[in-house]
Amino acid sequence: MDSGVLPHVDRQLMLYQRWLSERLATIEGPEHRRHLQHFATWHQMRRLRSMAEKGPLGRSLTSQTKQEITQAGAFLTWLADRGHNIEHCQQADLDAWHTEKLATRRPAQTFLRWCMKTSRMSRLTLPPQVINQDQAPLHLHRRLTILRRARRLVLLYAQPVTCIVRFTVDDVLDAPAPPSPSGWQIRRPLCRSPSLTSCGPTSSPASTCPTPAAEAHSGSSPAASPDSR
Repeated sequence: MDSGVLPHVDRQLMLYQRWLSERLATIEGPEHRRHLQHFATWHQMRRLRSMAEKGPLGRSLTSQTKQEITQAGAFLTWLADRGHNIEHCQQADLDAWHTEKLATRRPAQTFLRWCMKTSRMSRLTLPPQVINQDQAPLHLHRRLTILRRARRLVLLYAQPVTCIVRFTVDDVLDAPAPPSPSGWQIRRPLCRSPSLTSCGPTSSPASTCPTPAAEAHSGSSPAASPDSR
């Protein structure tokens, strides 16, 4: 191939074809083997060859393709244990399949969509991808709320950004605050962690984080700060 006598073949594609032949040989049911062979030939290999023409295939791509075959075979076996074949698969079967080990079984959805598209099974509903709240992207209004609260920490307590980013939940006390001129309530942060008494690079007064006791001694109140002027 290097000399141009033979056509170039992508290495990852060649390795996958070898793996596929060995994998299909381990499938006992001829009907299951036929479905997987058709899926690999008419869907996976077509996609891989098209991508290989544009550049070398990555190992992660072929690994994902192997997972699709593995989980598709596991689904066919699981479905047969329930007394059904792919042609008579019902919505209750798909729901039960995805109830456990969703992340592990998700690669089978490529095979299931292909079966629906080629009329090998009824058109059913696959569960959507679940996004945890911690992984969901912040919406614009949520970003603006965070920025407003950070700005108040800078204005009310003269805290630099290097100090604000080190705040944790344990460093903040929730205290009732009067309605703001904008008509919405804000949480008044009162720093209480001794480790944050000097957050900046120097221990100047501007970088000192006031404690509730210091506020009570001075008689000052955060409500009488620049926001209430």
